[in-house]
Amino acid sequence: MADTVTQILTQAKAIAAATLGTGWNELPYVLDVSKNDERRAKQGYGVRPLPANEAPSVTNSYALDHGFELVLMGSVAKPDDESQAMTLIGTLYDKQDEIFKSMARAKLNLPGTVLLVSQPALSEPEILASGKLIALRQQFNVRYRQAI
Repeated sequence: MADTVTQILTQAKAIAAATLGTGWNELPYVLDVSKNDERRAKQGYGVRPLPANEAPSVTNSYALDHGFELVLMGSVAKPDDESQAMTLIGTLYDKQDEIFKSMARAKLNLPGTVLLVSQPALSEPEILASGKLIALRQQFNVRYRQAI
């Protein structure tokens, strides 16, 4: 299973990077996004695993519904300018949608293992660093199967 989770993380990050394009960088801190500085979080992304639960499967295999979280971060030039923040928030939501669709269509480029990418859920945007940074988290489910 550990190898499968690593592959899912690698592919999720690769799809995010390809969808976001140039100028976006992987965040050094995904577990605690408040540790990211303005320079690194200006256009940043990261993926982390969440809990997993048993899912229905067939004989000689087991399946898991495994949660993952995609974090996108951006910065605003003027923290007091709410219109800049709202524009960035809209952009982050749009990017999250594009990335999820790409991951779901491609089954994270792991079609022999990943059965389904589903259940996107977006949290409320987080305002960090005195309003200079905004983080948006999207949780999604990956159902994958492993032979016993």
